[in-house]
Amino acid sequence: MEFSLINIAISVLVYPGLLVTFGLGWLYWRVVDSASGNPYRWSNLRSALQYREGALAIVSIALAGIGMALLPWPYNPAEPSMLAWIWAWMALELAFLAPILPALTAGDPLIVRAAIRRAQIGVASRSWLWMGLAVGLILYADWRWLTLPAHLLTVLAAGFALPAAMSWGPYTAEVSVTPEGSDQGLPDAVKAVNAIARHVGSAALLATSLVALLPLSVAPNALAMVELAGGWLAISVIFRRLDGIWPRLPLPEILHICLFRVLPLSTAAVLYLAIIQNL
Repeated sequence: MEFSLINIAISVLVYPGLLVTFGLGWLYWRVVDSASGNPYRWSNLRSALQYREGALAIVSIALAGIGMALLPWPYNPAEPSMLAWIWAWMALELAFLAPILPALTAGDPLIVRAAIRRAQIGVASRSWLWMGLAVGLILYADWRWLTLPAHLLTVLAAGFALPAAMSWGPYTAEVSVTPEGSDQGLPDAVKAVNAIARHVGSAALLATSLVALLPLSVAPNALAMVELAGGWLAISVIFRRLDGIWPRLPLPEILHICLFRVLPLSTAAVLYLAIIQNL
């Protein structure tokens, strides 16, 4: 029991939990978003705690780390069961929603509008993304010819949903609503910590998707780690290279992509899983 508690503590606090998740957020900033300036200063974290918005952003970072610790990572000392991904989903979803809550209740209608737009894009894209990732996690250890179509459908669904779920590129805040999106009017330290929370959430969601999509269970742990690291860096570099090529998309077009591209693929993956489970 004592050994188990120590393993759980290491998993939550170090790997693949808070420390690794925060490090991935920093790396995501360095690779994808370093042009926006450096928010990773201890003074920002300390100052942001004085504000409700900053405290919720720090809670968001902690929730992302907890969600990562509940996933079947190679060498995860906690060795979570496959059903733990449901709790991981809850933690990661709350990690994305927590920083938006103050803006949704702000007195400025433009800030509320910007927050609603961000929430609509995030919830819609992540909902259908998680539907597909759930199939990948259920079939985490099942890589047969019979299950390959389900895995491929989840990869395609994630390809369309991930950029929107991570608020990347064309899916970022619409500056015509407010110049700084839902962060408009906040102290600089809180804006910095909100940026960290976005980086950490995006990095964690990308890592979570790779855990669900890659054939990690059929490879030795060391090779599985190479797959995860290589996939994560490759996708981050692609995001960096493609950033700025496409203009920001309007909300109706983003929801159209979620509804008519991601949803059919995720639904097809779920239906195929239901069929092969009965064979």
